[in-house]
Order: sequence, then structure tokens, then C-alpha cells
Amino acid sequence: MRVRFLVAVSLVLAASTVRAQAPDSSNAEYARALFLLRDTTEMVRGELNRFRRDLEFAGGTTVLNRAERLNEACGRLRTAVAQERGVFQSARLPSASGRNATQGLLAEMRRLDAALRTNCLDGLAAEGPGEWADSLKAWGPYHSSRLQGRLLAYDGAAATLARSIGVRLSQEGPGIVP
Repeated sequence: MRVRFLVAVSLVLAASTVRAQAPDSSNAEYARALFLLRDTTEMVRGELNRFRRDLEFAGGTTVLNRAERLNEACGRLRTAVAQERGVFQSARLPSASGRNATQGLLAEMRRLDAALRTNCLDGLAAEGPGEWADSLKAWGPYHSSRLQGRLLAYDGAAATLARSIGVRLSQEGPGIVP
């Protein structure tokens, strides 16, 4: 009888341990996706800053080269957003605030994807008709500021979700908040 009791207690403890680990594995997957997207958005931000810096004074060839590199970075971010969206769509977090933060992040991911297409891949395409470098110089500030605003909105949504799962998205590297 005592053995059965100990076995039953062991099974209950094991089951509760498995249940307790399930959110942690979801958190780990969320954290992995958040860090990957953080790093990819930073690549876009870096190329965007280089593009903007060179708009006013650089020659046409440099502007076209910067636009090409920015487009490549935007394409990589669009791919990462599409690939990582599935991680967040399942909304496996136990808390209501975590689920709300996940929904907010998904909405910002959709808006970011649209901005990457409209304001980067189309609006700042490396090729175009006529004197394209002049067109990029003229339209670059508009498209780049719209893209920058979308990146900032995404950052806010990602930070909200990270806080809700106890993850620090600092530039020093990944970390779990105790």
C-alpha cells in the first residue's frame, strides 16, 4: 500500500514537473525567435542608417549600392518575419498579458512586413527608370523615415512580449530576467 502511495505521489510530481516545463519550453522558443528577429532588424537598421547618411552627399553609384544592400537586408528580415511568425501564432503562454503581448507582436509583424515591402523593397529599390539615384535621393528620406517608424513600433511590441516572458532583449546579449 505504501509503495502504491509513493508511486502515485511520484507520478503526480512528475506530471506537475512536465506541466511546469511546458511554458518554459514555449518561452525558450519565443526568446530564440525574438533574438533572431532583434538581430535581423539591427542589420536593417544599420543598412538604413548608412543609406540615409549617404543620401545628401554621395554620388549616384554609392546611393545605388547602399539601396541594394538595404534591399538585401529588408529581404532577409521579411524572410525571418515569415519564418518566425508561426512561433508566435500558437499563443501558448499561460498568462493573459503574455497572450495579449503575443497578439500585439503579431500585428506589428504584419505591419512591419508591409512596410518592408512598400518602403524598402519597392520604395527604395536599387533599380528603376531614368536617373534612379536622383529618385532615391528625393524619395529616400520619406521611405526611410516610414520604415524607421515601423521598426520602432516592432521593437516596442517585441520588448513588451519579452518582458511578459522574463527575457531581456538588451544589446549585451540574451538573458533571462530573474
